[in-house]
Amino acid sequence: MITNHTYKLNNIAFTKEIASTHINIFWHDTYNNIIAQNPNRHLMLLVKVHFANKSTGYRTLGPLRSVSHLDKELFINYITQRLGVLNDSYNVSEVSKIIFSYIIKEGLAIAAA
Repeated sequence: MITNHTYKLNNIAFTKEIASTHINIFWHDTYNNIIAQNPNRHLMLLVKVHFANKSTGYRTLGPLRSVSHLDKELFINYITQRLGVLNDSYNVSEVSKIIFSYIIKEGLAIAAA
């Protein structure tokens, strides 16, 4: 089942620092609880932002990724790199929400090559 966890950002500029902070919050609020229940799990994770300008709508920061609990720093680096691509593609940088969509999977994530 797909689960969403949304954080409101009050129409602020979406920077690498904001992305990193909210990934850390998501890890603390959600991923730590998932692992506490069963450490032999990983997430299929997708990060989306909702722009303050309603006509721009939502944008994903990259494709769905298989992420283990220990890969937080790698995931932060991946998303902040993708943020650069997003900012180059769109002139709008103020966002109202960041949404983490995820599926809990049994077993350990397979390392990306």
